[in-house]
Amino acid sequence: MSTFPPKHHPSDLPEESRHYDDSSRPPLLPWQAVSKAEWEAQQQNAHAIDPVIEPSPPTWHTPPPYPPTEDKRLAEMEQNEPKRRLIRDAKALAKIRKISQAKMAEEMGVSHRTLEEWLQFRRYPRGPGQTLIKRWLINHKNE
Repeated sequence: MSTFPPKHHPSDLPEESRHYDDSSRPPLLPWQAVSKAEWEAQQQNAHAIDPVIEPSPPTWHTPPPYPPTEDKRLAEMEQNEPKRRLIRDAKALAKIRKISQAKMAEEMGVSHRTLEEWLQFRRYPRGPGQTLIKRWLINHKNE
């Protein structure tokens, strides 16, 4: 069985290693202490190994008028615009009729959650959903 060396208390250190010029730093532990000569040697070696390299001047590139992903986003918006108009019309009609989303969903035959996502533009109705909304608009416009 091996024995560990006894732990030393900071007050057991020699007097010169307990005093530091920089009072904002906590005192170093015994194994972290480096003499001033060793520290200066490390600093000189560090500058010899990593000389200061001047950064090259920045080069300016003309960015494209908008990011390439913007084209895709605009195309999707154009494709979804008829659906957005259909949903806006349905929202307006529900407001005129003074009915809740739950009542509107029941009349259309879809779940309340699905209708809520359509009305808040988090999802867009696909073919069958568009047909349901169109039929609901036609049936209830005359009321």
